[in-house]
Amino acid sequence: MVASECTFEVDIRLPNGLDAPQILSEVDKIVASYPEASYRQILYNPPSWCPPDTEIAQLVCANAREVAGIDPTPVISLGGTDTRLWRYKDIPAIVYGPSPSGMGSVDEHVTVEEFFHVVKCHVLSAYDYMSQA
Repeated sequence: MVASECTFEVDIRLPNGLDAPQILSEVDKIVASYPEASYRQILYNPPSWCPPDTEIAQLVCANAREVAGIDPTPVISLGGTDTRLWRYKDIPAIVYGPSPSGMGSVDEHVTVEEFFHVVKCHVLSAYDYMSQA
């Protein structure tokens, strides 16, 4: 048995340095090989990133060391967070949160201790950043 129709959705997260036209031209090449296939773009968020050595990242790392002895490694990663909305306005923004252990799995949780660590780092880093402005 062959289905008469198939519909699916693809979520493509653009790597730093690429933009939609570069990716869509490759998609067009693939789809051109299948005349019965088509696609449409539903949503587009332009890629955005903040250098991992930016001032705000350095402040967060310093506060993580001070508050809990944690030495986070600043990295650029794929994903879609609301930090892009700040970066679209040329305001540096990073993500710093609880450890990803158990993320997206059964009984996902954050310990109260880790929650307070993150809150302290955010508050201290915001204060330090705004004090330097």
